[in-house]
Amino acid sequence: MTRRTGYFVAALAMFAPALAAQAPSATQAGQVVVPDNPAGRALKSWLDAFNSGDAAKLNAYYQRYEPAKSADDVMGFRDATGGFELLSVEKSQPLHVEFLVKEKKGDTRAFGAFDVSPGESGAVKHFTLLAIPPGASVADFKIDGAERTRVIDGAIAKLVESYVFPETAKKMGDSVRARLKRGEYDAVTNGATFAGMLTEDFQDLITRYAWGDVWSRPGLDPRIRSCITVAMAVALNRPEELALHLHGALRNGVTVDELREVLLQTAIYCGVPAANSAFRVAQDVLGDLPAT
Repeated sequence: MTRRTGYFVAALAMFAPALAAQAPSATQAGQVVVPDNPAGRALKSWLDAFNSGDAAKLNAYYQRYEPAKSADDVMGFRDATGGFELLSVEKSQPLHVEFLVKEKKGDTRAFGAFDVSPGESGAVKHFTLLAIPPGASVADFKIDGAERTRVIDGAIAKLVESYVFPETAKKMGDSVRARLKRGEYDAVTNGATFAGMLTEDFQDLITRYAWGDVWSRPGLDPRIRSCITVAMAVALNRPEELALHLHGALRNGVTVDELREVLLQTAIYCGVPAANSAFRVAQDVLGDLPAT
């Protein structure tokens, strides 16, 4: 994962124009106390695991709080940032915490938020981490119901305009509007938290509908679709998606040797630099897996 993806910069670029920034609250006496509640414990567990740089500790965190993820998804991001220093806790509720962190390898600050499930599991429902642009003082983006509706309408309009299946895009938009109508976003008054939550909701819908629309079509088997997708991820210089689809290709029955051939093919048509970058990603994903 790159620094750009790790920070949900795409979400910030989409939603920030609708949000009004205010100054963050001061850190008390330079020492930050993480709240001892379910959301605070998730924050502390994530920060400890992420800062350790230890894949085993990160995987233990993910198994406990975010089982759909793994250390492989974030080690590149961890190496790029060097971990985070916790600057302040901006807001604390039992199931919701907002905080400000700073990269250990640089000056970039980021706003983050955890929303966890009630009950003993305390699993993470939403995790937001947004880079604060240079010169800005974003810590508490305020957003009201009218702004939430306007942002959702704008995002749906862009989706309907650009998605290859407009009727499917409309269904996805209807799903998000239904969540809005049910009041699922009513308690979210922080724009950065809303941006991350809405981005995750759209990503989830797009993934589910894309698999239904394209990957399940009978014209190509999953192995061929995986090879095509890997090649496109190289061509578009999308290392995070490449890593994801290399894992998926293995699950779909593509062999390590076949993946190597796909990457070699991209060197001819996408350029050697793109192929070299892809092979570095593949080395991280495939490691010492035997050729088959």
